[in-house]
Amino acid sequence: MKMKLSEEEKRLPQVEKIVIEKVNGKKVQKQIYADGSYGIRNGDEIKRYFPDGKEQIYEALCGAYILTYEKFSDGVEREWHDNGQMQKEALPDGTWQSWHENGRKSGERLSDGTTRGWYDTGLMEFEYLPNGTKRKWYANGQMCREEIPFGTWHSWHENGRKKSEKLPDGTKRKWYDDGQMESEELPDGTERNWYRNGWMASEKLPDGTERNWYRNGRMASEKLPDGTWRKWYDNWQMAREKLPDGTKREWYENGRKESEKLPDGTERKWYDNGQMKSETLLNGKVTRYDWHGKVTGHEIDQELVVRRAKERVKEQKEKQLAKLDDKPKLQKVAAKIADSKAFNDIALKVAKKKIKKSRGE
Repeated sequence: MKMKLSEEEKRLPQVEKIVIEKVNGKKVQKQIYADGSYGIRNGDEIKRYFPDGKEQIYEALCGAYILTYEKFSDGVEREWHDNGQMQKEALPDGTWQSWHENGRKSGERLSDGTTRGWYDTGLMEFEYLPNGTKRKWYANGQMCREEIPFGTWHSWHENGRKKSEKLPDGTKRKWYDDGQMESEELPDGTERNWYRNGWMASEKLPDGTERNWYRNGRMASEKLPDGTWRKWYDNWQMAREKLPDGTKREWYENGRKESEKLPDGTERKWYDNGQMKSETLLNGKVTRYDWHGKVTGHEIDQELVVRRAKERVKEQKEKQLAKLDDKPKLQKVAAKIADSKAFNDIALKVAKKKIKKSRGE
């Protein structure tokens, strides 16, 4: 096997004569060469046929036709670079070898299925083995990734430091290029993430606990299994809080309380100077204050009264239906009645009475 063609070998030979023939019902121009082969042109490509069954393809380059491909009657196939250097040789058994334009080997496939590739510097680029193992390297020779059968893989940064890994038990880890841990996933469902500076960024535990941190290491938010949820400003001051009993609170960044909603329905709001802004009681009565603490007015939050009345009626309906769990047919009838417009209007009537009572009417 000749690795590189001479200038004469890589160029299409001189045409001896030209004949016109019909091929598949179409007239084509055949270029006849001295060795008995002939070529048929198709655009910038000429396909050359030999008496022994060999075929070649020449492509136009800088005013000449250059050999780029040939196939022998025994099934062997070869390809060439424009400079005449062999690019690839494939055998009928499925094995092949390939080369870079500079003559160095670029790849190979062996009879056992092993496949390898090389950079044009001669350094290994990848390797796939029959047992499923896969390896890849950076152009500087440093290993990039290795996959081992049964779910294990490792990868590295170009500087040689570990980048990531996955273990058979499902554990996954990632690292920054300076060696600092970036993330971790454990088989029990635990997930953690870190900032590049080493401070933890987030954490999720199997019991449902979730936490997030700012880059300075201070807690940003927390969610607990019991439903508690909290959020902080980056100065460590509490920003929001929600408790399992329904209590909700918010704070200004200066530490003063901004709002509060209690389980009994009471709602309060404050100015950022600490002075109360408004207070809404369970009966819907709203008292408002100015920035200095002086009462500016009283009113009834009619929408709130109606909403709470509807909620109470809904609770009563659900309790009554729950008593009929062992009587499905009766429960179905009761549910239809409970969903009727007449039944829902009870909430509006209750709400109107409360509004009038609070007004002293």
